[in-house]
Amino acid sequence: MNTRYPLRVTSVGLSLMCISIVGGIALAALLFLLIFLRSFEVIVALGFVGLGLNTLGFIGQIMCVSAPRNMDGKSHLYLSFFLAATSVLFANFTRFSDILLQLVPMRFLQFADPIFSLISLLMYVASTIFFLTFLKYIAIYVNSSVLEYRANHLIKSTPSLLLNFVGILIFSAILVLLNLIVPALIIFIIGTLVTFLLSISHFFSYLGLLNELSFKTRRFELPAENAMGTQ
Repeated sequence: MNTRYPLRVTSVGLSLMCISIVGGIALAALLFLLIFLRSFEVIVALGFVGLGLNTLGFIGQIMCVSAPRNMDGKSHLYLSFFLAATSVLFANFTRFSDILLQLVPMRFLQFADPIFSLISLLMYVASTIFFLTFLKYIAIYVNSSVLEYRANHLIKSTPSLLLNFVGILIFSAILVLLNLIVPALIIFIIGTLVTFLLSISHFFSYLGLLNELSFKTRRFELPAENAMGTQ
């Protein structure tokens, strides 16, 4: 490791994550256009591009492990990895249904799929929060109070978005039970739209944080007398 520039590899990892996200946005826009044009053969080919972008982002996260050992927050990165992997397993629960049928009664499996999907979502949100916490500690390490504040804001707003949408669903369901269909529909549509717009703002704030931390860590230099402490 370059002890004078201890975050160079981490910086490259964050840059790869930015490229993965921006590429994913461009790919999603292109896929939407191709679906409209009914170019299904090209859509299949672009699926491999999407896989490559996801792999690039994953490699970027793995490279963040190179952060100095004396930096706080690396345990949050490992927890993020664990929760993300567990989330994928729960999300693909139905693929193991044939095996589970031999172990679990069918009446349970009828309810298990949505429950496992919910667990997968919660674990993904938790994984994101832990990774954002790791980014906060990077900001602290490079002495950037502005980026630390932005990371803290994202940490707090991430579960808030989920709770906001859950609240909309519950309130709309109560109105439906009270036979207030039209108000329930209006609240659901408006609430979902507001949550969607907030999610877009949250997403681009996250992308901006990754980009600025990548730039900051690339230039971050320890004083010569402290460089050996990062090994």
